[in-house]
Amino acid sequence: MSIQPETTQLPTGSVAGLRVYLLGSPKVIWNGHPLIVPRRQARALLYRLATHLQPVSRQQLCFLFWPDIPESAARRNLTHLLTHLRRALPIPDVIQATDEFITLDPHQVWSDTAAFEQLHATLPKEPRLLREAGVLREARVLEALQQATDLYTGPFLADFSLPASPEFDAWAAQERRSWERLYLEALATLMEGWASRGEYSAAIACAQRYLELDDLAEEVHRRLMVFYAAVGDRSAALRQFEYCVAVLERELGVSPLPETRAVYEAILNGRLPSPQTPFRAPLWTTLPSLEVPLMGRDDVWHRLEQAYAQAQGGHGNVILISGEAGIGKSRLMQDFATQLRGQAFVLGGAGRVEAQATPYHPMVEALRSVLDDGGQDRGDGENGLSSPSRLLRFSSPIWLAEASRLLPELREIAPDLPQPLPAGPEEARTRLFEALCQLVLELTRGPHPVLLCLDDLHWADNATLDLLAYLARRLRNRPLLIIGAYRSEEAETVAGLRHSLARIGGLTELRLTGLDIESVLQLLRHLIGPIPGDETLARRLQAATGGNPFYLLETVRALLETHQPWTELIHLEDLPLSDAIRQALEARISRLSPQARQILEAGAILGTSFDFDLVRLTAGRGEMETLDGLDELVARQLLVEERSSYRFQHDLTRRAVEAGLSPVRYQLLHRRAGRALEQVRPEATATLAYHFDEGGEEAKALRYYIQAAREAADLSAWQEAERHQTRALALLHRLDPDCSTPDCLALRGQILADRAHLRFLQGRLAERDADLATMAALAEESGDDGLRLQALIHKARYLNLDGRYEEAIATAKEGLSLAESMGDASARSSLLAQLGFAHYFRGEYQAAMEPLQAALALEPADPAARGEVLSVLSYAYYLIADYERSLDYRRQALSIRSKLGLLARVAEDLTDMGILHTRLNRLPEAERYLTRALALAREIGSQPAESYALNNLGNLHYLRGDYPAALACYTESLALQRATGSRRGEASALGNSGMVYLALGDYITAESLLRQSLAIQEEIGYKSGLAEGLAHLAQALAGQKRWEEALTAARHSLNIARAIGDRYGQVTALNALAGLHLDRHEPLQAIRWAQEATRLAGETALIHGRILGLTLLGLAYQMTGDLKGALGCTTQAVALLREQGHIEGPEELVYLGHARVLAALGLRREACQALRQARAEMRAKAACISDPAQRQRYLRTWRTRAL
Repeated sequence: MSIQPETTQLPTGSVAGLRVYLLGSPKVIWNGHPLIVPRRQARALLYRLATHLQPVSRQQLCFLFWPDIPESAARRNLTHLLTHLRRALPIPDVIQATDEFITLDPHQVWSDTAAFEQLHATLPKEPRLLREAGVLREARVLEALQQATDLYTGPFLADFSLPASPEFDAWAAQERRSWERLYLEALATLMEGWASRGEYSAAIACAQRYLELDDLAEEVHRRLMVFYAAVGDRSAALRQFEYCVAVLERELGVSPLPETRAVYEAILNGRLPSPQTPFRAPLWTTLPSLEVPLMGRDDVWHRLEQAYAQAQGGHGNVILISGEAGIGKSRLMQDFATQLRGQAFVLGGAGRVEAQATPYHPMVEALRSVLDDGGQDRGDGENGLSSPSRLLRFSSPIWLAEASRLLPELREIAPDLPQPLPAGPEEARTRLFEALCQLVLELTRGPHPVLLCLDDLHWADNATLDLLAYLARRLRNRPLLIIGAYRSEEAETVAGLRHSLARIGGLTELRLTGLDIESVLQLLRHLIGPIPGDETLARRLQAATGGNPFYLLETVRALLETHQPWTELIHLEDLPLSDAIRQALEARISRLSPQARQILEAGAILGTSFDFDLVRLTAGRGEMETLDGLDELVARQLLVEERSSYRFQHDLTRRAVEAGLSPVRYQLLHRRAGRALEQVRPEATATLAYHFDEGGEEAKALRYYIQAAREAADLSAWQEAERHQTRALALLHRLDPDCSTPDCLALRGQILADRAHLRFLQGRLAERDADLATMAALAEESGDDGLRLQALIHKARYLNLDGRYEEAIATAKEGLSLAESMGDASARSSLLAQLGFAHYFRGEYQAAMEPLQAALALEPADPAARGEVLSVLSYAYYLIADYERSLDYRRQALSIRSKLGLLARVAEDLTDMGILHTRLNRLPEAERYLTRALALAREIGSQPAESYALNNLGNLHYLRGDYPAALACYTESLALQRATGSRRGEASALGNSGMVYLALGDYITAESLLRQSLAIQEEIGYKSGLAEGLAHLAQALAGQKRWEEALTAARHSLNIARAIGDRYGQVTALNALAGLHLDRHEPLQAIRWAQEATRLAGETALIHGRILGLTLLGLAYQMTGDLKGALGCTTQAVALLREQGHIEGPEELVYLGHARVLAALGLRREACQALRQARAEMRAKAACISDPAQRQRYLRTWRTRAL
């Protein structure tokens, strides 16, 4: 039985016998009567399964009920719990289970939450879009909303808890908040729906229900006032305003918003506002601006305008603004973005000091602002598509699925997205980068240019900086301007990005310096107006602060708070102009109330921005106290209130507050921050690790660092993951310096192995080897054979990857000896595979087969590892030309990878199947496999698999004589190979293109392409490719009559192919040598090479090489006067060709050779017939060549041969 997590149509109440109610006090009904489930834990399991009526993984359930015991034990407990639940249910088969998932049969079970969810999911999420489309007027929509809201009778699982399972209670609390939010959303939408139809009494009822749950919702108070007025109950509307005032004052200590007061005054004065025009928030969201105008930046502003004008014209660009802290980088960028509202689509994100270890934070923040628009028009009104709609309508589901790894809300908007494809680390990183770039670039297809503003890049993680460099390569012909800002004193953190952007050629750098005296005076007069002596004060301020706007403003604010007249302040000898204005900041902070200062200190620990609940829990103050403190801090211009959070006016303020904390309070606040974060955002593992680390809770910090490293690695943020691993190792050493416990030893070994892998992915091989050496030393010191064995497995693998095959063989053998003594079959399988790989890459194909087959016989526990062994075995048999056996192993590998869902590898296996069928001359089957491979690769967005399929589809076209089609495939493949960085693939595409030009008679172009290919083959040490490429180079040189160079290349090709046992390469080189000696009129040498080629090809399935070898042998015999022998060879070659239909070499050469021998024998009629066949082949190929010059060159080359 297969359980797939997909949406299922719920049965109606009359169909489902088992009904589970979870909204309110939970209850279970069977055929209209209450059903008692005795055990509380069994009831909890039923409630969890019934919540969404979707499959739940056993792993998730184990964590929910038994998070602190090993998974194997938890799984046994879960099995027992399932048995108890089945016994308690009247229909036990209602529970469906597989090895991995458990679910309730949705055809036999109904739950109010799943019904609510399904009703809610049928509607667009944004009420404004519903109103604009007139959808809310439809009875079916209102009926669905009414049904959904009627299902909500109280909080989710009210009065139910599972004290022994805190993870379950945490899950229930999260669900409770989620269902309350959905209920309120539905009520608000239903309220507007009734209002749009003029049914204000129903709208009033909805508003009242809403306020029963959330009486701080001022907009609902405001709408309720309007509805009361609409039905003529003016006194109720005015009472509602009074109630709203009282609630806001009592709960928040604030007055109603101006919009609410305006509605009140309108009703009071008899001017009734339209009940069908609800209040709308501004549609344009811009970055916050400070309270003084921008001054002294005219030149830089002009440069930004020029760059934007270029972006409007489709010439994308990147601008990096640098300067010291407080110099005005953020302000400049924010004001520029604000000016462009209505003209550009603005995305904004920033690096945050508290999120420095959170992968892709700035880019996620920028893209999330698009998804959070809720359908608001951000400049895309011409085509009526909101930005989320544009992303979902035009972006490929494959890329949206990849992006959902960072933006899970994409799955809420588009629940039918496929799962991200499994991929290796390098490909996964490339796919994620491509997905995020696709989302940004999709926005550029709208009517307005896109402006992407990324602030504080000096705090951005390395993954973000790498992603920016990747995106910058895609700016050509795109209306996209990227503006980033970083601190010049921390320029080293963005040095790699700047270097990459400069190399690409799309970088403009702007450096901000301090304001001059004139600008300082202008700012001063704006703040306090012109006063006598202000020029003197401006000079003093400019000299003391260096014209830094932040320092200037802090100094002026500090002077203002002294409440002295400005005429006296001008003459003060000691202005608050200390180092970094620290004294000015401290003076301002000292004037705060105690509760405001406590809130500010908690905020400083949390970072540059924080939300209300987090700072309240960290500070340990009540809600009112927290709100009062935040209000005071906003009024004092130390904090800025944003849409859903607060942030420091400047990080320099935060740093000053943090520096003023005592060590004890600093540590205490970090501990409180960690515990608060566990409640509010338990998924923020990197930040949790940091807070507990700084708070001195090392064991907790260790757990979160390990989890954060795993999550960062999963997102291809390798440097961030490595940083967490390094800190985890330091904490492990502190907690258990001698590795006295087995758990500590195993954990340290695992972290070292994981970090070594990340360093390998980044190309830092010396550091990788240092980790492996540390791992081996730990094993030696502790005498732990298990750890030593793991160290040997990792070492053998990396030695193979480094091309150090002899050392890999020695290491694998050492590990095999240890594995055998320990009886570890899994380790033996891994080491045998590495031993086989080492022999394979050394070209010792026969030697590779024994350990690889032995590894298969041990049945590797990991199916993916078995697939890899089968794949290498297939390649080994391919290279000794045993194509049938190679095909068998390839089929097995394809089957395994198909079952595992490794679609990129499936596409590559399909291409290999096509290659093998091509070698076996089964061209229709080959075409089917190659076409399937290409379609799958494009469907899943796997560029490596796509380029591989294109390259070999080109080979099929080449074999059929359609040279332009082949060249088109090779050209497209080459572009993809270069984009993905595949050097071996690049070499193959170049070499194959060279073969086409060789066939076309363009020997100079062929030589150039082949030499480029050979340079790469030499660089990467791919000997089979070297052997084949040198043989083709020899032919290109022969075409230019450079005989000695050609002979040298052909001999070198043969030597390499013999050394590695590559039979295909040997036959190709032998035939090249035979052809060269024929061209030099050296028939005896030609006979020698052609005989060997024919014999070797005949021993294997290399039919194409045998046909060409027989033709060359026949021509050599003719040259010696042995016409009978010649005719026997060419006749056999022609017969084989007719049987095969096509060969890799030119078919016309076979017919021309046969005609030549026949003519020498005086068989003119037969010779003419063979010549006509040769010409037919030439004409068919020429007909495919659309370029007249290229076609004439091809025909001229072969006419010369015919003569």
